[in-house]
Amino acid sequence: MAGLGALGALLSGGTILDALSQLVERCGEPLRLRLMGFDAVVAAGPENVRRVLLDPGGRLSCRLKDDPVVGLCGRGLLVVDGELHRNLRRLSEPYLRGDRLEGYAGSVLSRVDRLVAGWPRRGQVELMGELRRLTLEILLEALFGLDPEPAETLERGTRAAGDYIGPGPWLLGLRLPNPRLAGRVRPLEEYVREQVRNRRLKPHGDNLLTAWARCPWLSDELIRDQLMTFLVAGHETVAAWLGWILGLVLSEAGLAERLRAEVLDGLGERSEPDPEGLRRLSLLEAVGREALRLWPPIPILNRRAVGPVGLSGGLVRPGGRVLVGLYALHRRGHLWPEPQKFRPERFLGSRPGMPFAYLPFGAGPHTCIGAAFARLEGGLVLARLLQRVRLRPAFGRLRPRVGATLEPAGPLFVEVERVW
Repeated sequence: MAGLGALGALLSGGTILDALSQLVERCGEPLRLRLMGFDAVVAAGPENVRRVLLDPGGRLSCRLKDDPVVGLCGRGLLVVDGELHRNLRRLSEPYLRGDRLEGYAGSVLSRVDRLVAGWPRRGQVELMGELRRLTLEILLEALFGLDPEPAETLERGTRAAGDYIGPGPWLLGLRLPNPRLAGRVRPLEEYVREQVRNRRLKPHGDNLLTAWARCPWLSDELIRDQLMTFLVAGHETVAAWLGWILGLVLSEAGLAERLRAEVLDGLGERSEPDPEGLRRLSLLEAVGREALRLWPPIPILNRRAVGPVGLSGGLVRPGGRVLVGLYALHRRGHLWPEPQKFRPERFLGSRPGMPFAYLPFGAGPHTCIGAAFARLEGGLVLARLLQRVRLRPAFGRLRPRVGATLEPAGPLFVEVERVW
C-alpha cells in the first residue's frame, strides 16, 4: 500500500521527492530503498538526521567517487572531508560572516538596481533567468572581486554544470557519456582557470578569491575546485529560493501587497535596505523561511558510510549509501501541521523549537558555508524589488524541477510595473 501511495504521488504530477516523502510518511524511517542498481538508507526524522549530519565518529563521507559533483568540483569544499575540509572552511569563513558579510549589501543592491533598470516600465519578464543572472553577478562581484558582466554567458555554463550533476543514470551506477554536455561546460571551466591564473599573478582586493590566491598551501588546482564549487552551487541555490518565494507570494491573493506595505513602512520607499532594517521585516522573513521549508534548494544530502553507522532502525555497514531527505523531513505530518500548505504564519512570533526538524542549510560540520550570505542576499533582493517594482503572475500552476537544485520549472513569466 505504501508503494501505491508513492506511485500515486508520481501519477498525480508529483516528483520522485513526493514519492519518497509518501514512503517515509507511510513506512517510517530510516527507510531502505532498493531499486535496480540503487541501494540506500534514507534518514528523514529528527533523531536520525541528527546522527547523520553531526557524525561525531567521522564515519560518513561527503565524497562519493561515483557522484558527478566530485567529477566537476574535484576537491571543492562541498565534497571533501577531514582536515582538508576544516582548513578550507577556516580559510573561507571570515569572508562569509560578520562585518565583512554586511559590507556586501551595497554590491547586492547595485546589481538589483541595474537589473530593474533593464526591465520594461510595464511589461513581462521571465523571472528564473533574471534571478539566475542576478545571483551570479552578485557572487562574482561581492565575494570574488570579479567583473560581473560575463554573468549572462557564464550562466549558460553553470546551467550545463547543474544538468551534469543533477539526478540521472549515475544514481543507478550507469555512466553515460554526453559530449554535448561536456562542451557546454567547457567555457565555464576555461573561465575559472583563467581567473585563478590572473589572481595568482596579481592578487588584489580583500575578497575570497584573493585570500585563496595568497594561501601558500592551496595549489592552482585546489583554487580552481573551490571557485567552481562556489560558482555552481552558490548562485543556483539562492536563485531557486528567490524564485519559489516570488512564485508562492504571487500565487497568494493579497500577499504581495502586504509584503510591499511592510517594506515601505519599515524601510521607506527609496531608502536602501540594510541588514538592520531587514530584521524589522517579520513577514518577509517568515515567507522566506516557509519557502525553504516547502522547497529546500538542496532537497537531499548524500553520504557514504566509511565505518558502521548506527541509526534508530538498525546499522548501516561500511560502503552503504545514506540519504538525508530534507524535503521529506520538512513535510512530516507529525512535525508540521498541514505540511503541504504554504503557511508563512508558522514562522511568525514565538514557536516551540524543533531541533533537527527544519534544516534548509543542513547542519553539523558540513552546514552550508554560504547560509548567512544567502539569507542576507535574499532579504536585500526581495526588499529592493518590493520597493521598486509591482509584480503580478503571468504563469500557471507552480511546478518543481528536480535538478542540481529544486527550483520552479520554467518559464516563470511575471508582469512587471516599475514604480521608480
